[in-house]
Amino acid sequence: MNLQENSMMQSQIIAEAARQMAYLPHSLQERVLGYIMALMSRSEHGVHGRTLLKYAGTISKEDLQRQ
Repeated sequence: MNLQENSMMQSQIIAEAARQMAYLPHSLQERVLGYIMALMSRSEHGVHGRTLLKYAGTISKEDLQRQ
């Protein structure tokens, strides 16, 4: 799948989610929005693996075996 196809697929998913959400009562719409926001905040945590490469090999073989 190329970038343009991926972008179109994402747009279709977002549009379908919005259509389905429109049928929900307001209280459930708020819950869905809260769920989406929680998912977004989870993806903001963590560190990219490239950032951790500087620590590669810093734990001794003996310490690794103890774990």
